[in-house]
Amino acid sequence: MKAKDLAGQRFGRLVALKPTEDRRRAGDGCVLWKCRCDCGARIRVASGGLRNGGVRSCGCYKREKTILTNQARRAFPRQAYELSSRRRQVVYVGDAYVRGLLRNSGVRNEDITPDIMNLKRQQVILQRNTKQLKRRLENEPNHQDT
Repeated sequence: MKAKDLAGQRFGRLVALKPTEDRRRAGDGCVLWKCRCDCGARIRVASGGLRNGGVRSCGCYKREKTILTNQARRAFPRQAYELSSRRRQVVYVGDAYVRGLLRNSGVRNEDITPDIMNLKRQQVILQRNTKQLKRRLENEPNHQDT
């Protein structure tokens, strides 16, 4: 079977430059292509990975996504942290979850602003903390209603 010419084609952030003489060791003999990523890196990728969408960058996308996620969590308001007796736990409420809550309560997509998202997120966090506090008080053996 003749290998397909992928030269010049774009696959996500990768552009296939030329096939190499190497073949993948998995037994299927898939051609390895030399590719250039948008970040400037050059990598070799199996043609199957390019064609089926399994490989779309040199790994830079995953690194960038991790950095952005960590920055977002660091920038998150202090109310997003819950202090427990053992350790400090992050209570993170994702955008998709908050957006879903807002849509379920009748807010249209075009009316959702970052301020509304933050208010709803803080409301969810306060509700969670209240529930946890109630559970703790109910489980305390010396707790008496006054």
